[in-house]
Amino acid sequence: MRPRRYPSDTTDTEWALMEPLLPAPACETETGGAPEKHPRREIVDAIRYVVDKAASGELSRPTTRPGARSGTSWRDGPRPASSARSATTCAAASAATWARAPEPSRP
Repeated sequence: MRPRRYPSDTTDTEWALMEPLLPAPACETETGGAPEKHPRREIVDAIRYVVDKAASGELSRPTTRPGARSGTSWRDGPRPASSARSATTCAAASAATWARAPEPSRP
């Protein structure tokens, strides 16, 4: 019996029921393939861990980005610069840029 690290890990009885349902490893088929890098039971345990934590709400996305001030959501986008121009100034600059753009050549 192997030790369980998390409550979501499979027991020996559960693994005995699950293992025959998994497809044969690629390295054991006629076409062949690379040997498996990680034991199948550990992969199943990892999937069960993520599903268990997501279902309980413990694996939610972070609400703040790294290094953000408290209360600033990462969904709010980048912080405004201290010397940010107003929306009117930005719109005028954009209009001026388009006015200087050359006309497209027509075939």
